[in-house]
Amino acid sequence: MKTELEIAKENIQSYLKKNSTLARMFSKNNLYAIVGISLSHKQSCQRFLEFFGDCRGLLPEKRFTLNELIEEKITDLHNAIKLYEENGV
Repeated sequence: MKTELEIAKENIQSYLKKNSTLARMFSKNNLYAIVGISLSHKQSCQRFLEFFGDCRGLLPEKRFTLNELIEEKITDLHNAIKLYEENGV
């Protein structure tokens, strides 16, 4: 299963590739679709981040492994959002 950061990297790479050397071969609609997909993914990452942030404090300490998974997912979401912001999405 891909992480959110991996998906974000693929979206950015696809956008950059079509926005530069291959731009003549693709219509503006295709480029807008890629930007739309990237923006939609960024927004879903932000929503998940809020959800996991709210859940973090609700779990008892003995659920340590679940807390670790949530922390890992939060880090992944932060990194994906940061990548989008660094690339102007």
